[in-house]
Amino acid sequence: TLSSTLAVTGATTLSSTLAVSGGTTLSSTLAVTSAATLSGTLTVAASTTLSDTLAVTGNVNVNGGKLFVTASNGNTAVAGTLGVTGDVTVNGGKLSVAANDGSLNVNSGKFTVDGTNGNTAVAGTLGVTGATTLTGALNANGDVNVNSGKLTVSATNGNTAVAGTLSAGATTVDSATVTGAASFGGEFSTAYAAVIASGGTATCTDAKSVCVVTNAGGASDGGWTVTYGGGSPATGTMVFVRNGSGVDTASTAFGTGTAIEKNTGALFVYSGSAWTRII
Repeated sequence: TLSSTLAVTGATTLSSTLAVSGGTTLSSTLAVTSAATLSGTLTVAASTTLSDTLAVTGNVNVNGGKLFVTASNGNTAVAGTLGVTGDVTVNGGKLSVAANDGSLNVNSGKFTVDGTNGNTAVAGTLGVTGATTLTGALNANGDVNVNSGKLTVSATNGNTAVAGTLSAGATTVDSATVTGAASFGGEFSTAYAAVIASGGTATCTDAKSVCVVTNAGGASDGGWTVTYGGGSPATGTMVFVRNGSGVDTASTAFGTGTAIEKNTGALFVYSGSAWTRII
């Protein structure tokens, strides 16, 4: 038992336990080369350097919850900003974020975002319940189907079906097939000419797609014919001839060997060398 100061200036070896029940002050380095057990709280007021692994079997609590790690499951709560300068990989690649450009990859390509340009790829179905605004072009490589067939567009040929009313301004249609009834609420315009037979011939005006013969010029049934007045038109040119004269034409209408009966019509198409009646 020492009741006063013990001053040791050289090396000291203790072969048994050194028990200190009061405060202890070390003015120099404390070097411990073997295992050390502390049964109470270790309070360090200055910086601490650990040159090897710090193994903690209990919870870790930094500054009253600013960083908290639960020992039982590893759950970690960060009260402030978490800054990561390298790549982030979660659960073996289920979620990864590239540090160099911020690219995002979910579950090996199921959902990706290119950090350099924002291009986004979705491997599954994209469900949007709210309004969607597209400011650029919409490129669809497959069919388009709006609300179970209300509007469909075939990707293979562009065929478009509209279940409701189609409203359009000035429209040019190269060809149209109507399988049911068709009605027009406004004016339906086409290149039209009304002609009168003279000398046994009614000449339909060039570049008019509809030709109506209003008078046979006094001829009787089979005594007059209808011709095209434009010479050799472009291949595929179509002309509809309406015989409103009240008299049948001869069987030479448009040079086809067929007659157009009174109060009926016929549709002719030019094949490149001759006219053919198709209706």
